[in-house]
Amino acid sequence: KKILTVIAKDWRENSGKIKEIANNFEEYFKASEKRKFEEEISENVLQKIKEKREIPFIDTKKITAWNAMMISALFKAGEFEQKYKEEAINTLEELLKEMY
Repeated sequence: KKILTVIAKDWRENSGKIKEIANNFEEYFKASEKRKFEEEISENVLQKIKEKREIPFIDTKKITAWNAMMISALFKAGEFEQKYKEEAINTLEELLKEMY
């Protein structure tokens, strides 16, 4: 009986705090949902703007000098590990196939 009295007293003293916490949680939840909704709208608007813009030029040229330096370095590294020599050969064959 004494325990129930203590629990009831604690409940009366803290019930205002519990209601305040519940109200704060409800306000936070509403704000969180509003933010999510606004983010979705923003993403949709940005996606539509992005779809309308012109795609920039993409440079796809192969610079032979840079590729040659890389292949040369791979051959030199191939003196120590076979995988680099194989990569140099594969890269050279691919470059020759594309360039000629």
